[in-house]
Formats: sequence, C-alpha cells, structure tokens
Amino acid sequence: MNTLLVALLAAAPLQVEAINAGPNGFLVTSTLITGEKEAVLVDAQMTLSDAHRLAAKVLESGKALTTIFVSHAHPDHYFGLEVLKTAFPGAKIVAAPKVVEEAKATGAAKLAYWKPMIGANLASAVVIPTVFAEKSFELEGQKIELITIDNGESDAATAFWIPSTQTLIAGDAVYDGVHAWLADAATQARRDTWLKNLATLKALKPKTVVGGHRSPDAKSTVEAIDAEVTYVKDFSAAVAKSKTPEELTVAVTAKHGALALPVILDIAAKASVPAKK
Repeated sequence: MNTLLVALLAAAPLQVEAINAGPNGFLVTSTLITGEKEAVLVDAQMTLSDAHRLAAKVLESGKALTTIFVSHAHPDHYFGLEVLKTAFPGAKIVAAPKVVEEAKATGAAKLAYWKPMIGANLASAVVIPTVFAEKSFELEGQKIELITIDNGESDAATAFWIPSTQTLIAGDAVYDGVHAWLADAATQARRDTWLKNLATLKALKPKTVVGGHRSPDAKSTVEAIDAEVTYVKDFSAAVAKSKTPEELTVAVTAKHGALALPVILDIAAKASVPAKK
C-alpha cells in the first residue's frame, strides 16, 4: 500500500460544529470545520457581540483557523468579519465571485440600513471577501466541494459538501426549524429556483445537513431539506390565495406555527403579496 493511501485512510474524519446566534441574531449559523490541527469557518455572524462569541469558540477549539468562507452576502452572514479579521489576522477571508460582487454592490447600503437599529453592536465598515473561484479545496487532505446555488433565498450563494462524511453545509437554502427568508424570493420564479436548488442538494444524499439558520432543537438531518421544500410550496400556495400580507401570514402560520422567528414570515408576507399584483 502506498504512503499517500495509508495517510488518507489514517486521517481522522473532519468534524463539523454549528454555532448559532440567539433570536436577536436571527439564529444564524456559523459552521466550524476542523481537522486534527487546522480549521475552516463558514460564515461570520452579524453583530459584533455574536462574532466575538464565535471567535471564542474558534479559539477554544485549539485549531489554527486558515480560511473564513462567506456563503452569501446577507449581512447576518458576514458583517461579523470586522471582529474575525482582527482576531485571526492570518486567516484568508474568501467567497465565490458572485457573492463578492453582491457584497460590493449592496454592503454599504445594508450597513447604513441596519446601523441605526443595532448601533454600536454592528460593524463600522463592511469587510469584502477576496474572490475564491475554485470548485473545491482541501482541509488536511480531505476534499470540501463548493456548490453554487443562485437566485433562491439570495442572488448568489454557496453550499459546502464534505464527501468523506456526507455532510452538507447548506447555507440559507435550508432553514432548520426557522421561518425562511422569502422576502428576497417574492416571485414564483425565485421560489421555483429555490426548489430546484433544494433538489440539487438532496441529490447528494447527505447524512448531516447544517442549515443557515437553526432552532435550538434542530436535528440537522436530511429531513430539514424536505421540510424546506414543504415550506416553500406552502408559502407559494398561500401567496396565490391571499389578498393581503396578513392573510398570507395567517395561512402559513396555520401550517408552520411552530417555527421560530415569525417576524421573518411577516417581512416575507409584506414583500410577496404586492409582488403578485
């Protein structure tokens, strides 16, 4: 048996830890992927306080953080980079080309929108990731694939697939136990694309699915994808029948009232009913 094969067989499986903000941070997920000595982080939280807590988790892991990936350019996934850039100056901060484009185009305006509401707990400036154009990378010899998912929950996004453990870091294509952010998918075409993205992700046959937002009791199984499909379809059906945002909210709540963060549903309802007209 050759030396390389022995090394690969001996390598411990990559470990994945989902680190979530509380409700005030929209239950957003950052995912720490660790090998024996090094680590990679997916997403950076929104507020400075949540980013500091995330930095503490990374430090407590004892691993050397080499790279921070941003899955998509929504503020709750990358405004915390201001903290992480200082805490881990040796880590590369990267994202897919379209994600970087969106961050450049929208970051300043989104910071200006949220700053009056969050104040000192929000970044003073937007950190723009560097372009990462590859389709995969390795952590301690184990492959992690980047999967492009466009025009669904956001204009551009990346999911991360670890074949060796059949682990999917789905980003905001999947909300696990939380109302989905459909405000940016206010048309049927966008929701149809979201469903296609979910079909692509399920076809990987993952054993573990880490959603971009997770309730405290999230199980992180493939059932989270099935639940997201049902939610998007139920939302679309309710849009077709609703004349007001309030009617839409009532209809979706009747089927999905146990989900966390109903405020997200309220925002989506206000965006989606006018879009139908």
